[in-house]
Amino acid sequence: MNRDSQPSGDESSSAHRRRGRLKIFFGMSPGVGKTYAMLQAAHAKLKEGVDVVAGVVETHGRAETEALLAELEAIPLKRFTYRGTGFREFNLDAALERQAQIVLVDELAHTNVPGSRHPKRYQDVEELLSNGVHVYTTVNVQHLESRADQVEALSGVVVRERVPDTVLEWADEIEIVDLSPEGLRRRLEEGKVYLGDKAATAAEAFFSARNLSALREMALRSTAERVNRDLVKVLKQERDARPLPTGERIMVAVGPSPFSERLIRWTKRYADSLNAGWVAAHVEQAEPLDPKAQKRLEANLELARQLGAEIAAGAGEDIAASLLRTARRELVTQIVVGRSPRSWLRRLFSGGSLTERLVTNSQGVAVHVVPGERQRARVGWARITKLERFQVQPYLWAAASVLGLGLAVYPFRAELGYWTIALLFLSLTIVGGFIFSRGSVLLLALLSALGWNFFYVPPQFTFRIHSGQDILLFLILLLVAVTMGQLTARLRALRLAEQRRETRTFALFRFLDCLNLQVGPEQTIEGALAHASEVSGHSVHLITPRPESPAEVAVFPSGTELSSKEKGVVEWVFQNGTMAGAHTGNLPEVASLFVPVPIGERSVGVLRVQLGGESISLAARDLLLQMSHLLGRFLERENLRARVARAEIAEASQRLQKTLLDTVSHELKTPLTIILSALEQVSLKLERTGGGEHDLIADAECSARRLLRNVNMLLDMTRFEGGVVRPKNEFVDLYDLCQRLREDLVHEFGERARSIDFRVAAESIRSDEALLYQLFNQLLANALGHTPAGTNIHCEMRDTAPGLEFVVSDDGPGLPENVETLFEPFSHGSEPRVKGLGLGLSIARRISQILGGSLHAASNLEGGARFTAILPGSERRETP
Repeated sequence: MNRDSQPSGDESSSAHRRRGRLKIFFGMSPGVGKTYAMLQAAHAKLKEGVDVVAGVVETHGRAETEALLAELEAIPLKRFTYRGTGFREFNLDAALERQAQIVLVDELAHTNVPGSRHPKRYQDVEELLSNGVHVYTTVNVQHLESRADQVEALSGVVVRERVPDTVLEWADEIEIVDLSPEGLRRRLEEGKVYLGDKAATAAEAFFSARNLSALREMALRSTAERVNRDLVKVLKQERDARPLPTGERIMVAVGPSPFSERLIRWTKRYADSLNAGWVAAHVEQAEPLDPKAQKRLEANLELARQLGAEIAAGAGEDIAASLLRTARRELVTQIVVGRSPRSWLRRLFSGGSLTERLVTNSQGVAVHVVPGERQRARVGWARITKLERFQVQPYLWAAASVLGLGLAVYPFRAELGYWTIALLFLSLTIVGGFIFSRGSVLLLALLSALGWNFFYVPPQFTFRIHSGQDILLFLILLLVAVTMGQLTARLRALRLAEQRRETRTFALFRFLDCLNLQVGPEQTIEGALAHASEVSGHSVHLITPRPESPAEVAVFPSGTELSSKEKGVVEWVFQNGTMAGAHTGNLPEVASLFVPVPIGERSVGVLRVQLGGESISLAARDLLLQMSHLLGRFLERENLRARVARAEIAEASQRLQKTLLDTVSHELKTPLTIILSALEQVSLKLERTGGGEHDLIADAECSARRLLRNVNMLLDMTRFEGGVVRPKNEFVDLYDLCQRLREDLVHEFGERARSIDFRVAAESIRSDEALLYQLFNQLLANALGHTPAGTNIHCEMRDTAPGLEFVVSDDGPGLPENVETLFEPFSHGSEPRVKGLGLGLSIARRISQILGGSLHAASNLEGGARFTAILPGSERRETP
């Protein structure tokens, strides 16, 4: 798996690709010339030398547009088959592989064929931008999510292809392609927009002068709002030293009602007109929503998120008080709500409608009431029809409890008295408040009062009451029963809500506590995933790159397998850092939900939630997001801990290696020097006396010199790596240096070294003679040791613009492809049988760096190897 977007822990965040730039060609309707303007801009960039390709461009049969497109390189479209019909769509993978500087992607609001990576084309563009590719695209104002219902009300046309308004905020540049309504209608008549009868129909419907004028105003207003936001950013940058005055901040109350969708769009337009930030707030109540209502609520909040809203959540039984608390917490100045069509009876018991209570208690926060369509009769009937599917069991239990108490005390009515029985029914209502819901408690209170009146208050078996005291007792019983029942029911609901919040808080605490346990990382992760699975109600797995092989992944708990499609989704989440899979806008056909585990701007893992076709609640998803952030910090902490441990081990190993090399080298060098001196003396005596053991002594002397050379190299390596070498600045006679090199190499490698061709362009230079000697000695010894007999070896010292250049070349077998491995310590290249430690070239490069230069290797075109050392220029005497 390729993860360029997730560098390892020791890489800086600069390793991330910079996000691509987006330019939008924005128009009021089809036919204004957005695609043509985009192609013209692409040709202008092409003339500047910019790499531009056409990803997908819709010409709609217009000859001028096709002519411009023909001159551009086009990425082949990808073929799809859906329900037996072939389609061609934008090839996102080919565009990413092509890595052009600018990609043209027409019709941003287009809906992709099912089976594509993303449901919408704007999501393809987002992935291009996140991979550093610049994009030119086109979009009409009617495709903006916040304008869709306005266009529908204006023209009667349902806009199905939409893009979130945040797309305009992605744009680095917006070019509005404007045309007067008369000019566009003229183009329509000329057949440059639609052909035949379709053009005439469009002219009378969508392209009427009234509609076009309104669409043009929308387009110009949307662009002006964007320019206004840019201006505010500039002003903020210029006035860092002085605080800007606080602007408006708007909050819209979002619930599971279908009307919330229209309310969200209205708030988006209103916030844009004021250049204000806005918040979508939802109040979580004690009684959970049914699945359909929960799904609508999640869809409404997702719409608000797409339109650029911040999401805020509150909790409480009193919706008005909870909204006001959220508004003060979010520093809101204006609240937008829908009109509450409540009856006078409900207003009486609840203290007024939601709107009235908000206005009464707003205390400086403005409240905007957006009227909805008149659907009261339809909504009321819908509520009545839902009673069939409502939970009837609590109401039956409430009625049964009243009947049971009445039957139980009826035989003792004379002894107890009907006033005492009234207290028993009142107690039943209070106790029922802790068991049943509000509606069933209200039914319990009414049945208790009516049953007491019917069966026990004289005259019995009638609802008539003759005594004034009995009437008063009946009213008090009814009032106290209803009040106490509702209060106890509210306490029960609050207790349930508090239990849910406590469960989530405790789950996070257990999750965090599990991450802090001092056990192995695998046991910690598996324990944390068990808590996450318990909270979400679905099996949760963690996918992370393997430290030893980042191209592969590890799955926790161990033993879990990923399908090929899931591996592709995991790779996409790693690269883009956003959620994907079921119930998202990215790769929604996958059955599982994939949540990135972030740390900063990169992802260190992916959580897979196996939904199995089920949905996940908004609260569970938010909790999983919080857990993913905690898990990301844990993984980063473990990564840093592992890096520190590896660094400590490496440092200890280097210290041990240096101590060992230093000790062994010194302990070997002294006896070797004595042995070599003794061998030289014995060799001289045998040479004078003509002894037959002269050859044996010569072989022993050669082996001792080679061993001494290896020991010296070990000592040199420890000196150079320790940083204790400081180069001298002295005149070095290059001719004398070359002569000494030749004699010493002859002494070690035999008469073959005498044929080395030295070419010197300067008589002397200022440098460190000992280091220069070691540098050339290592390079020439490397050439003699790695080439067969008869190979020509040249050593040239010449003056160049960068500095003094020293070249050692030969016509031997040449170098391997990866020449940089030759400079690694203890490397023998592709010839492992060569004698020696493999330190010569490593020492030579280190010496060149100490002298302020560099050393490089390459193969000659005609065969053989060439090593080039370039040292900085210095004072030198040229040859006559």
